[in-house]
Amino acid sequence: MENYQTLPQPSFWEATKKGFANILSFRGRSRRSEFWWFALSFWVCSFLLSLAYQPFVSTEVASIISNGISLLIIPIMVRRMHDRGLWGILPFLAWIFSAANDFYLLFAGYIDKLTSVNVSPKVVEELISDPVVILLYLGSFVVSVTLLVFLCLDGKKEPNRFGPSPKYVPEESKNP
Repeated sequence: MENYQTLPQPSFWEATKKGFANILSFRGRSRRSEFWWFALSFWVCSFLLSLAYQPFVSTEVASIISNGISLLIIPIMVRRMHDRGLWGILPFLAWIFSAANDFYLLFAGYIDKLTSVNVSPKVVEELISDPVVILLYLGSFVVSVTLLVFLCLDGKKEPNRFGPSPKYVPEESKNP
């Protein structure tokens, strides 16, 4: 059994800089700290950006823009899954469920009904009894919780098919 040395954790700025530099890369592995620091900065930037454009566009356009922006977090989630030795399908599934839910609520007219001044209890009852809404929320919940668990778990120490560990280095490779 090989001994491993843990590399220092990247700072907020290092992780954010690396995350944005690799924002479209699905190759390799990412550490937990790199993912969570990048996710924090990404979500703050996304929120500020949405505050800037939402007053000027319709609900439909805002939904399309926000779903498009949320696609940019998928590559680092995939690299995080790679760190566990897993394929990166869960981030895509989570996005598909989320986008499908958004578009269904939007085009089925629920968004307009729920954002009106006086929301009728009948509209809420109709929404929570809609089988498509139930399936989309249930699927989204299961996939998102599973993804969250994997994002929180430590990566594998040993190299895997996606590359060497970004956190652990074999002891003998540090000694010349």
